[in-house]
Amino acid sequence: MRLRLFLTLVLAAAATFLVPAAAQAVPGDKWATVFVDKPSVTTWTVASTAKQWGSWKNSYPSLWADTMKVNTGRVFVRLPKVQSYPLQGVAHVTAVSATGNYCEVFRIFPSGGNQYVDVTCFRPGGALADTQFSLLWTLGSGVLAAGQGSQAYLERDISTVAQTYNSTGVANTLATVSTGVYRATFPGVAAGGLSGNVQVSAYHHLGAPRRCKLATWALTGAADITADIACFDQNGAPIAGEFVVSCHRERASYGLRGGVLPRSFGYLTTGGPFNTNYNYKAGGWGVNTVAVTSPGRYLVTYPQLGMGGETNVQVTATGPGSGYCSLAALWIHSGTTATADVKCFDNAGVATAQDFSATFDGKY
Repeated sequence: MRLRLFLTLVLAAAATFLVPAAAQAVPGDKWATVFVDKPSVTTWTVASTAKQWGSWKNSYPSLWADTMKVNTGRVFVRLPKVQSYPLQGVAHVTAVSATGNYCEVFRIFPSGGNQYVDVTCFRPGGALADTQFSLLWTLGSGVLAAGQGSQAYLERDISTVAQTYNSTGVANTLATVSTGVYRATFPGVAAGGLSGNVQVSAYHHLGAPRRCKLATWALTGAADITADIACFDQNGAPIAGEFVVSCHRERASYGLRGGVLPRSFGYLTTGGPFNTNYNYKAGGWGVNTVAVTSPGRYLVTYPQLGMGGETNVQVTATGPGSGYCSLAALWIHSGTTATADVKCFDNAGVATAQDFSATFDGKY
């Protein structure tokens, strides 16, 4: 089935040349954010236009990302006019589910001038399940000047580092700590102590149920971040993992910042230091808040980020164990404030207290 679907897409694009990724560009030179609101529809259908945006909008303002269910729990997301090759960019996915469903990236591939992200989702226990989710895809290149924040990411495939990028121009590294645990080092991305935000998403080349999280992170040296990523199977057992881990500081999670749109972004890490809570439009550090609404459920409030609907939220569980987090419901805009409803679970899908890292991005 996977091969037949892939060949169908490739044959449809037979007359289209693959476009190499830009060699000298700016961080976040290609990106997309999409809320996949129709995971059960089996024909190509435009995803929520109120909750998507992408770098193609500058040249093709009338185009929208669309989605198609391939089979139960599996969705293709088609991002228009952002095809990249040989590097595919990286993607984060966060399930929108109050019952403990979770999602992973199956694969990313180009065809017909578009970029496709193939996503699979599961219910607790590992059975495939149609699930809404929030998607972020980005491809970065180039080096940022000092004082412009930072962006970096690293993708591990079956056994090696498949893609890596760091806006400082210094190479990221990855080491195996133990079964299912890996240590990524991002040189130069922090400032003033441990700072910024880290997101992790599981990948799997066969679509087997996997979850990965941020076990711990630390500042090493003057400005390097080390992030330990832990991966688990559907039973909560540590297992060799495929994943993407990314970090961003004082920038949107897909790279853009400041005088270059967008400026509406914020992030926080519960249990983290002051510098890991940041909101660009609301004045900097320590502005976003978290309130417990029920066991394992949290309301994250981002002041001044509620204007404009084309926004995206990603959430990653942090800390020990196999617990994980998702969005219990779609994030909300109310006046100038945006809120995200985060819910965390144990391996059985029971709501449980859990630290997490959350990031919010808008086009404005």
